[in-house]
Amino acid sequence: MGAIHASPEGYAGHGGSYVAPAVPNDDALANSYEHSHNISPIHQAFIDFIETRPADVCANIMICLVNQCDFLLDKQIAKLEQTFTETGGLRERMYNARKNYRQNN
Repeated sequence: MGAIHASPEGYAGHGGSYVAPAVPNDDALANSYEHSHNISPIHQAFIDFIETRPADVCANIMICLVNQCDFLLDKQIAKLEQTFTETGGLRERMYNARKNYRQNN
């Protein structure tokens, strides 16, 4: 699989010439949509990126993002399990804090 390029010229290897999908030029419509949906600049950058790429490239990017999320969630769950095993749960920590308070006062 080739690299993902930022320009349509980079898609020559994807079966010929690439024509970007039509994007509405109505600024008033775009601005009202952004205001009504509170789209951040980062979110808008992703929208612009996805709307100017072929569907197969977008699908591959999304699959990669899902795999990265899965990997990171697995790491987070493993760390939470380790922390729970080492320090116990909330109830145990609350009991120990109360016991220490009673011993010191």
